[in-house]
Amino acid sequence: MKVQLAAELASLRGGTKNGGFVYFIRKGLMFARSKALSISNPQSTDQTAIRSFVTAITKNWKALTENQRIGFFDYIEAYYPNRNPLAQFVSQNLHLAIHGDSYISDAATTTAPAFPDAVSGVAAADADHTVLYIDHSIPSGDVGNYHIEVRQTAPMVSLARKPRFSELRFVKGVGVASTSTLLATGSSHPYTYASIAHPVDNGQRYGIGVKIVETATGLVSKEIMWEGIKTFA
Repeated sequence: MKVQLAAELASLRGGTKNGGFVYFIRKGLMFARSKALSISNPQSTDQTAIRSFVTAITKNWKALTENQRIGFFDYIEAYYPNRNPLAQFVSQNLHLAIHGDSYISDAATTTAPAFPDAVSGVAAADADHTVLYIDHSIPSGDVGNYHIEVRQTAPMVSLARKPRFSELRFVKGVGVASTSTLLATGSSHPYTYASIAHPVDNGQRYGIGVKIVETATGLVSKEIMWEGIKTFA
């Protein structure tokens, strides 16, 4: 709420201890804006988990030797010159932590894996299951070196509403349950997730996002998103 004030209050500025208003001048006029009754920092379980991981990983960066930190500078200079070495270190270790793996201290020597060629959501048993398959270019003999992270949106409020990347959340919460070992490419190798965080009913529109992660290093591909209508098998 915002109200214009009488001239006799025009000397007020800033907040007051009583009444819950902040006073300010705009274009020569004095206004008061009501302050929120309470200020909160809502944190979902996923947000709390990610923040906890990032805090621990950042402390690990400080514990690296000089040569180990130089390794990450050299890595981004060779492969990703626009990135920050600390951000690269945090990213790789964050994806390892989500998968339940130990942190790394040494820089990788290869680029991130190729992103999926396509992601497709398919018919599931019920609202509490998500089933998908992905097409990718990783040879079948190498798939054991990778895993996927799966995120999903809640159902859209209408069929006309398109899911957004910003609405993707881990399909079963932050952790290994939202990951799977990479399988061979194609529809004959589906991934199934039960008791998903955001159930989607038959006929509702939703989105699925998938990244490929190199399990040994935490190097991660770009996320590819599919969106469509949920159907039951």
